[in-house]
Amino acid sequence: MGSRMRLQPVPPEQLTPDQRELYDDVVDNIVRTLDDRNSFITRDENGALLGPWNAWIHEPVVGSAMWHLSKVMFRAAKLPETLRQVAILTVGSQYKAAYEVYAHSGLSRHYFSQEQVAALASGSAPEDLSPDETLVYRISKALVSGGPLPDDLYAQGVQVLGQSMLSELIFLVSLYALVSVNLNGFNVPVPTQGS
Repeated sequence: MGSRMRLQPVPPEQLTPDQRELYDDVVDNIVRTLDDRNSFITRDENGALLGPWNAWIHEPVVGSAMWHLSKVMFRAAKLPETLRQVAILTVGSQYKAAYEVYAHSGLSRHYFSQEQVAALASGSAPEDLSPDETLVYRISKALVSGGPLPDDLYAQGVQVLGQSMLSELIFLVSLYALVSVNLNGFNVPVPTQGS
């Protein structure tokens, strides 16, 4: 588990009304929609939220806004799930955000081999990705490395993905950079199997 969790999970019975509203929405959406295959642990044995949602529950006004953005990005997604997971794992690995890499490694196993997931989780591009997946990896890596996205990568993104999906990719990388910084700021650990 590493160092002690900075924000303790809030058991459902201790939630304020504002926290409860956010909690119910997260549970309804994560458990029933975003991760219907239980690819990763989102709550502890008491039902308290883990991951970025725990931090958001502690500050429900800002947390609700971040959660709303996450939901919109999921619901309005045009990027295929494989490309989304390449981008998210690339961001998480760059930021060394343990929970993000853990959760999206779990989700990515539905689309990629164990070796491909391990490479992406460690920040590398697997050699056997499709051309589109490789492009998404290169764009995502460039964005999280700092500085403007190089013109050639931007142009290639427009040509291959189209402007709308390239914009979505840039927004997605931005969102998961935000999530990664949240996770790192509060030092959110990977849940133990008993959680």
